[in-house]
Amino acid sequence: MLVQQVGQQASGVEVPPRGLRQVAKLAEPNVLFLSLAARSRQEDFQRVYDWFRRIAWRTSNGDYGALSLPAVLDDCARLADLLRAADTGIVGTEMVDESDAEYAARISRMWSGKGKPPTRQKRLHFRHQGVDGSATLALSDQSMGTQHLYRLGRLAFRSLDLGSLLVVDELDSSLHPYLAAKLINLFRDPDINTRGAQLIFTGHDVSLLGRIQGEQVLLGDNIWFTEKNECGATELFAISDFKPRGEENRERRYLAGRYGAVPRIDDELFAAALAARKEHGDVPAES
Repeated sequence: MLVQQVGQQASGVEVPPRGLRQVAKLAEPNVLFLSLAARSRQEDFQRVYDWFRRIAWRTSNGDYGALSLPAVLDDCARLADLLRAADTGIVGTEMVDESDAEYAARISRMWSGKGKPPTRQKRLHFRHQGVDGSATLALSDQSMGTQHLYRLGRLAFRSLDLGSLLVVDELDSSLHPYLAAKLINLFRDPDINTRGAQLIFTGHDVSLLGRIQGEQVLLGDNIWFTEKNECGATELFAISDFKPRGEENRERRYLAGRYGAVPRIDDELFAAALAARKEHGDVPAES
């Protein structure tokens, strides 16, 4: 009976189309089959490939994926509204031609003197209102929090517009909990997130486990923890595994270690490491 069932199942297996069999033969061990199939214009794989291609991301070292200048121009008004609403002091944005000094410095770096020189670029500046009038500042002149919010805002707008996935490492880095909660709520609000966009992020701000301004930031099935074992392997588990009650203080219970996923700190070793510091005169100068 068992052999018969296996045989019946095997006979019903569809044979891959000839094109996919050829792609499989061409695929090298270090090449993704999905990428190769998409480049070979295999229609069955194109939608899957496009889904992955639309993923936007931000890593903990400050790298941002899926950012381009045309998108900046399209999103200027929305970005200005976002930054103004976040109490950054920014009242608007404008595109400013790079200065003569900036242009000369860029030309000296990238132009060999042959052919036509690069054209002068425009840069996005942010207008601030002061006591004696307004002034514009470049993105590099803004605080780390404003820069982070600006870049995350661009990625969030793109993800919401496309209905795609946004992956952010350390969402709460350089952001006030109020602002982090507002960004999360963009994806939770069905009136804003009409195309099924999804946000996956990591963070260490325990206030996001509870209520901010009276509103629950994350639902129970949104929260997952990671914990390393003694071998350095990371385990992923959901808060729902602990069957929390709706009224319990998740922030307090997490900090008390009830859910795990907290660092196991050796107090004596930690103190010894600090006590072993060199005398000020013995510290080598930084290169």
